[in-house]
Amino acid sequence: MNASESSKRNIVPKTSTDIRSVSSNLIRRGLDEFNIETTQKKIRLLIVDDVPETRKNIRKLIKADENILGVGEASNGLEAVEMYDELKPDVVSMNINMPVMDGISATEIICRKHKDAKILMLSIQGDPAYMRRAIYAGARDYITKPPMGDELISAINGLAARPTQK
Repeated sequence: MNASESSKRNIVPKTSTDIRSVSSNLIRRGLDEFNIETTQKKIRLLIVDDVPETRKNIRKLIKADENILGVGEASNGLEAVEMYDELKPDVVSMNINMPVMDGISATEIICRKHKDAKILMLSIQGDPAYMRRAIYAGARDYITKPPMGDELISAINGLAARPTQK
């Protein structure tokens, strides 16, 4: 029997010390999206914007809150729809004006398919008509760009805390 076969056989813990060791290893390896100190689940954020610099700035801003985890980035609405299905984020920050598919169309598709989707629209457009269209499409909140760090973090936390719609 080689070392690999031997390690596969010794999976079942035999003592309470072994159980604690296996449990802590599983926590470290398999539950990295949880904040172990507070046992609070991290907010999984999908960032959608066609401008790489904007996505980078949002990543920097969310680092200020240890309970927000960026799980993916998309550069257009079509990518956002595909990534939402794959990643199942808790919150999406979505730009409006993007190539291929705009953020309002992507929001509408995501929200039609996932009634519990929580989409935060981020746009340079402060026009109330854009805001109405975004909310009508299913966005739960709307912030004009560039957002202040505390404004963005507060909006993400607020959306994540809202009960899901069914």
